[in-house]
Amino acid sequence: MRAYHGTSTAIVAADEFRLLPPAQTGKLQEAGRKKRLDCVFATPDEGLARIYAGRAARRFGGHPVVLVVSLPERDTELDPGSRDGATVLVAPGAWIVERRAR
Repeated sequence: MRAYHGTSTAIVAADEFRLLPPAQTGKLQEAGRKKRLDCVFATPDEGLARIYAGRAARRFGGHPVVLVVSLPERDTELDPGSRDGATVLVAPGAWIVERRAR
């Protein structure tokens, strides 16, 4: 399943090919998040991913980047905490397919 993940170049190195959850990397965009630390978040909405990329760059530095990711279909689910009509997907990890500047 293909989706988008907004992040910063300070979080994901240019040579990384796999997106891992905060429980493994220690990098968490949302300071107050305590749940689902074993998952990566993505969305089919590239515009929403761009918003998250801007937030990540403000929090961690670097430049905003939107990653096109491939999620494992068998292990991907809709995040029940999604708000405001946003579609947010969670998975144990993802493969980075492409990088797009914000």
